[in-house]
Amino acid sequence: MPYKNSHIKGWVRVLFVIIAYLFVGNVFKLIGVVVAGIDMYTQFNQATILQLLTVTFFDFIGIVAVLFLFLKIIDKESFIGIGLCLRNRSVDILIGILIGFFTMSLGILALISIDAISYKGVNLDLYELCYMFFLYIIVALKEELLYRAYILRNLMYSFNKYKALLISAVLFALMHSMNSNLSVLTFINIFLGGIMLGLPYMLNKNLWFPITLHFSWNFFQSLFGVNAGDAPYSLFVFQKSGSGMINIGESYFEQPLLFTLMYMVLIIAIYIWYRKKQASTHATE
Repeated sequence: MPYKNSHIKGWVRVLFVIIAYLFVGNVFKLIGVVVAGIDMYTQFNQATILQLLTVTFFDFIGIVAVLFLFLKIIDKESFIGIGLCLRNRSVDILIGILIGFFTMSLGILALISIDAISYKGVNLDLYELCYMFFLYIIVALKEELLYRAYILRNLMYSFNKYKALLISAVLFALMHSMNSNLSVLTFINIFLGGIMLGLPYMLNKNLWFPITLHFSWNFFQSLFGVNAGDAPYSLFVFQKSGSGMINIGESYFEQPLLFTLMYMVLIIAIYIWYRKKQASTHATE
């Protein structure tokens, strides 16, 4: 990999950007909290989805500001250069969306079949649906820019690419460990999610597949009734019975062992798919 401004090691850049984000990002997030009108003593899981969208947007601005300065001053790169080129990425975008949709659909059907959840009805609110759509677009953009386009990319300058992938996935899980109702299995699954999202970027240095997969994973998770994180709206309403083979907890769809297996299958499938794409590309050159 070409390494611009190489006198600053990749892992040092990662350390600096995390520190900068924790400071600057929290300042922007605090501004978002004030603009959204969220009481400082109120838990975010009690906020409306519009309030969450507002806070997330300001958090996104904070991340973009930090990354822009680091890319401009330290990395000497543009945003497009870190994996945002859209040329010939329509298949990656489509597959990313479809994986999220089919995985969440299969997960819901599996949880119904083992009586872990039961269907209760539909709660259609077009405003809430639109807010949720944009919320998860912003979440996917900000997290993929930070964890994959900057952290993983720079770790690969300092370490073997597979070691860099593991470290970035650990950081991804640790940063999500501040969320409520986090179990050991949830942590493991978020770590596996970091592997799943980082693997395609490691192999082809483009963000659009992980962005669309990250978006569709969260969006359809909420759409189908078991909310991602603290999102307060779902189109379909399910009751978590806890009477089946797996108790899914209060907030995380990723908690069941079922989803540990799904992550592992997807990681293997994504690896094989990208390896075949690389082999095909080399064969035609």
